[in-house]
Amino acid sequence: MRAQRRPHSESAEAPRFLRLSVTAEGAGLDEHALVARMRAIFPAGIEETTDERGRFEVAAYEVPPVTLPRDLGPWRVEPVPEARLRAWEEEPHGVQVAGRLWVGPSSEAPPPGVLGIVIDAHHAFGSGAHATTCGCLELLCELEPPLSVLDVGCGSGVLAIAAAKLGHRPVYACDEDPLAVTVARANAAVNGVELDVSVADAASAPLPAGDVWLANLLGGPLSDLLARADAPPRAIVSGLRSGETVAASRYVVERQVARVGWQALSLRRL
Repeated sequence: MRAQRRPHSESAEAPRFLRLSVTAEGAGLDEHALVARMRAIFPAGIEETTDERGRFEVAAYEVPPVTLPRDLGPWRVEPVPEARLRAWEEEPHGVQVAGRLWVGPSSEAPPPGVLGIVIDAHHAFGSGAHATTCGCLELLCELEPPLSVLDVGCGSGVLAIAAAKLGHRPVYACDEDPLAVTVARANAAVNGVELDVSVADAASAPLPAGDVWLANLLGGPLSDLLARADAPPRAIVSGLRSGETVAASRYVVERQVARVGWQALSLRRL
């Protein structure tokens, strides 16, 4: 489905960004399934919100033209007003985590004394790093390097890049979406770190052995991942709503980080 834009005069400029959104109700999916699907389509990031009728909605911001999957609609496609875009560009977006890491765009500089992770993505216009990512990063900062690390479902590669910046070696990353793998490799190059990034389905494919796995996924996939025979001694997981549990009978929770309705867990194998 090609994104449709409203007619405009010949002198009007095409929008620099489009907001592409779909509701769980419209897509015929539950909230978790919709988030997982949208993450796969837009690995640079998504925005979770509600529409004017109070329905759960997931949105992404992309440069036109875009092609949208027909089976997920109906889509709402809206030009991002220039005033909003200018306001977003003038605001600071870097997020500091645990006094050791900073994640933000290349247009900003990290504070002195912290490790900077540069991620350029106009995906949420002011929302900053997602709570699930920040929770994982906070727990990752507590691990003493060097450990071998695997970022499962790496998306844009933030967790893997952070692990490398913190001194862990070797660092692997994988995602079932080839586009996410391309983005992660590009972000690793921008940040000057070495990652071994590959396309892999974590549910069934062989995965690199590691001391710790990082997984910012959803509850069901997390349970399947931690049930693998080759699951590691330690894991840091997120993508869990507050109060949600993950089936991981072979692990004990060492620490939990809660952020705005989400939680991240540091797990140790029994």
